[in-house]
Amino acid sequence: LLYGNVRHGIELARQASRYLSKDDVFLQSMVTWLLGLTQYFTENGTATDQVPSGLVESSEAAGNIFMALLNVYMSGQLQMVQGRLRQAMETFRQGLRLAQTDSLASGIGWDEQPSLGVSLMYQGLGFVSREQNKLDEAERYLTECIELSEQWGNAEVLVDAYVFLAQLRQAQGDIRSAIDAFHKARQLLQEHKVSPLTIRLVEAYHAQVWVAQGDLASAARWAVSLKRAQVGGDDREELVLYVNAVEQSTLARLRIAQQRFEEASEILRPLLQEMEGAGWMGLVLELLALKALALHRQGKTTEALTTLHRALSLAEPEGYVRVFVYEGAPMAELLRQAAARGI
Repeated sequence: LLYGNVRHGIELARQASRYLSKDDVFLQSMVTWLLGLTQYFTENGTATDQVPSGLVESSEAAGNIFMALLNVYMSGQLQMVQGRLRQAMETFRQGLRLAQTDSLASGIGWDEQPSLGVSLMYQGLGFVSREQNKLDEAERYLTECIELSEQWGNAEVLVDAYVFLAQLRQAQGDIRSAIDAFHKARQLLQEHKVSPLTIRLVEAYHAQVWVAQGDLASAARWAVSLKRAQVGGDDREELVLYVNAVEQSTLARLRIAQQRFEEASEILRPLLQEMEGAGWMGLVLELLALKALALHRQGKTTEALTTLHRALSLAEPEGYVRVFVYEGAPMAELLRQAAARGI
């Protein structure tokens, strides 16, 4: 998994499961979690629906609160990708309640025993809060996540937290702090062994921030490096659906900024179909917003507003805000036209 060989990870998890006794609840829960995690990162985006719903309870029963929290986190992550923000928020809060109950039962406070599981809950809560444009709340959650992760020393979680923090700082208009957060994330990539998938995600998210900042030259260099990797055969089958979706949506965003609208549409068309097939409506929502912008900039206003209408319909029940605000003045103009037409 660390080296991005997700399919081999699935094979090993299945082998381990066959060797384990059904009575070994502790290890069974760990292997089942790994199997769920690897399936989550394959090209079958709905695979984690097959993970038994009782994993949290079985891990808790085995006294393995850490595994229980990992299962809670995996569920929350899946809900976010599926566009179920409100459910994800409740899932992460459930994880915090579980950790607090365990802490009270053991008589050991969170400060005395820093929990990686708790830091993951805060990370998830920070992401959801940011998407709902509750930026101060998101900052509190991400600060807690980073403090706990630094005590625990887990590079993967810290990298994700710093990337989320960079995006938050960008949303707050604090460009210098956004750059600093990405610098910290890249330092961790250099100092620790982390998944190649994580590295590619960091690079894609950094390119998104470059586009938002108007630094199209830096984003274009990223796009060239991405193309080279694909041409060079580096884009192996284990480069999974989620990572590819983030990279391709970033590339579409860059093409829109470069006023290469037809190219952006060509990128978005198959990607939308793929994400809808996987049921990843959180990503579909972002892609619809980008598609609406590309259509609008091509003068296809009616088609753009129809696309935007669908995006708004998906967004409103879950409280999505940043997905629109992030696109700046062009989206504001399109939203004004939508409102004028009663959308």
